[in-house]
Amino acid sequence: MATVKTGAFIIAQTLNNCQLFGGLTDGQREALASRCSLRTYAPGQLLCAEGQPGDELFVLVRGILEVYTTAPDDSEVVLVRRDKPGEYLGEQAVRRKEETKRTASVRADVESEVIVIPKDVFQEFMSAEGAILARLQTEGMRQAEQLTLVQKSAMYRILVAFDNQGGWSRTETFADGEIVFGQGEPADRVYVILSGEALVTRETDGNVQTLAVLKEGQCFGEAGVMDRAPRRATITARGPLTTLSVSGSEFMQTAAVSPELHDYIASLRRVYSGIKA
Repeated sequence: MATVKTGAFIIAQTLNNCQLFGGLTDGQREALASRCSLRTYAPGQLLCAEGQPGDELFVLVRGILEVYTTAPDDSEVVLVRRDKPGEYLGEQAVRRKEETKRTASVRADVESEVIVIPKDVFQEFMSAEGAILARLQTEGMRQAEQLTLVQKSAMYRILVAFDNQGGWSRTETFADGEIVFGQGEPADRVYVILSGEALVTRETDGNVQTLAVLKEGQCFGEAGVMDRAPRRATITARGPLTTLSVSGSEFMQTAAVSPELHDYIASLRRVYSGIKA
């Protein structure tokens, strides 16, 4: 005989598989499930909109959800896609007691079913879960960095969905005068500036020439990776510098499946011919 799954059963089963609630006891998860509801969204329908107050957390039961924002040129940037049962969205807007506005929009890519957890219920059950709240805070800081880069870096707008899918970027800080990489070194990473400035210099016959000063949102290191060639210049922090970087292999994998990234790199080469590192 086939098993008929009720709404309560689906909610309880999905919450059991949700990493966010792994620290709760079975009894706590059962109590939480009793105060949640199921909601179905049609393809293209919004779950929440950027700029609106956030009063619900969503946990995916089935379907595909897209998180997206709008770039300064009014283009739409998909930040991440969620397609695994138990994945959650909207957590940053409900983790604080004060009213918090959504920093991105969420829509259903196909017909999707989610568990809806009201903000007051989430706060009631998670207020004592210090480790989970700390993790959410860390995730929120990373998301804020990504949103800043999406607004300021055309290249990162292309990379962000791949980054969120694979989690392969890392943040690095450099002190004033510290060398990020030197001329002639192997090209193994691509960098986007989160904050600060980077000085680009090249040495020829013992003479050091300043080629450019790169600022927040600009990238460097992609030319050497794309050409599989040694670094053509030295990059030095000009004051405190913070970067987000990805490995050369991951960058090349993305370029191979993203015509937008390939075209963007081609345009950079034309603009910065002979300058890029």
